[in-house]
Amino acid sequence: MRRVVATVLPLILVLAFAAPVAASRPDRTSYQSYWADTTHATSLEPFALGSYQTLTIRFASSVNRSAGESTTTNFVDIFAMGWENDTTGVFNNPWEAGYFFASTPADPTLGGVDPSLADAWVDSGPLTFVCYQGPCPSMPLQISVSARWVADGAQTVITAQPVDDIGAVSSLINRARPASVSIEFTGVSLDVPPIVVSSSISFQEQVYRAPSH
Repeated sequence: MRRVVATVLPLILVLAFAAPVAASRPDRTSYQSYWADTTHATSLEPFALGSYQTLTIRFASSVNRSAGESTTTNFVDIFAMGWENDTTGVFNNPWEAGYFFASTPADPTLGGVDPSLADAWVDSGPLTFVCYQGPCPSMPLQISVSARWVADGAQTVITAQPVDDIGAVSSLINRARPASVSIEFTGVSLDVPPIVVSSSISFQEQVYRAPSH
């Protein structure tokens, strides 16, 4: 599903680096990503009876380096999903919809994340509605979002050095800080569910080193 691609993009790239590597891969590649996101929900009990909905707003910026070249990308994503639960526990009318825009090379006017993870911002410009899985509720055909994240907690750091089956080492660094967020829509608006499930500013870096021969 489309949502999964947007939500776990950094993780997918990490897994791609950590997978078995072809012999033609450069001796050293690296990937860095900064992102900020917030997820709101109508309930903390998604399996309770009745309707359930979440809304996620995310900005991400990445740099991929390989063989002396680099590619920069950033994107903004507004993703909504929901369903209804009946008395038998069946999900009725599941839906996924939202707005997405990506820029390669990265457009610096779209947003940014401070390297210290102290703050982040996004100004999307017009985004076009897509119903990824229906039946989708009525949502504006186009919308613009501005969001500002400000860190309000300590940073956590996780490091690892996984080794794949040919002896290549991938050095991983993940940093994250909880953050408060303010959201504004231009022209038309979206209903933002009342409960903040998560809001954070994050960084991920992976450096791949081929095995020595």
